[in-house]
Amino acid sequence: MLLDLHRYRWFLVIIIMLTALAITLGIRHDRPAEPPADKAMEELSFYGELVPWEEADKLFPKYARVRVIDVDTRLAFWVQRRAGSDHADVQPLTKEDTEIMKTIYQGKWSWQRKAILVELENGRRLAASMHGMPHGAGAIQGNNFKGHFCIHFSGSTTHGSKKPNTAHQIMVWKAADQFDRQLAKVSAPEAIDIFFTAVDQGATALASRLLDDSPESHLLLARSCQVQTARIDSITEQEDHSYEVKLTLIFSGEQKEHKKTLNLRFQKPAAPWVIQTDSIKGCFDKPS
Repeated sequence: MLLDLHRYRWFLVIIIMLTALAITLGIRHDRPAEPPADKAMEELSFYGELVPWEEADKLFPKYARVRVIDVDTRLAFWVQRRAGSDHADVQPLTKEDTEIMKTIYQGKWSWQRKAILVELENGRRLAASMHGMPHGAGAIQGNNFKGHFCIHFSGSTTHGSKKPNTAHQIMVWKAADQFDRQLAKVSAPEAIDIFFTAVDQGATALASRLLDDSPESHLLLARSCQVQTARIDSITEQEDHSYEVKLTLIFSGEQKEHKKTLNLRFQKPAAPWVIQTDSIKGCFDKPS
């Protein structure tokens, strides 16, 4: 008896489709699985090169365009260098770039320093630091950014002081994954400055690298988060290798300045410097 193909055409189509699917699944099953991405290598490649300002100045000349990548959020935006002799004065290229930058700063412009990567046109990434406050003159029209902001590199200085800014430098080290290595090179007063600068910038993870591992250190760092401003007024070395540190603190939600005097001690009188937490216990307690 002859089979009526017209009558059973849909049944045949289904059989052909199922056969093709089975063959496809078989091929996929036999194909070796893609190796998982090496997250450690991905993190390693994310850091930037620690290059001196003299070199960065040539790699990122006036009018050059680069992509800025925030280390913490991985958000990126484009900028153009417009000026700057001691560091780079830059502006976002478009209003969309400005919005991304403002998002990095939680929607509010700030002088807070942030670790960034400056990605050149050839893909090379340089370790750098930026703040998030429009100031001075700006020449790019339509970018919704009134002025410019500053990008610092290793050893770059501010226009006024002609000295490297500690807050920018520690963020450059962070961007290069060189923070601990650089700490091994600094003096005791510089280590004290770095610790309180990290507190001032809200960088508790960096500040923790200069504290001992006592349980009290975690509580101290937690309380440091309520500090809005931490400024060192003086550092004086004592005969017992301790340091008298006079501070001015301003706590979040306040304008009043609070003066503190500490007798800061290190675990040993040599680098790498590790602060004894009990010598600054109570430093960040908010006055009642």
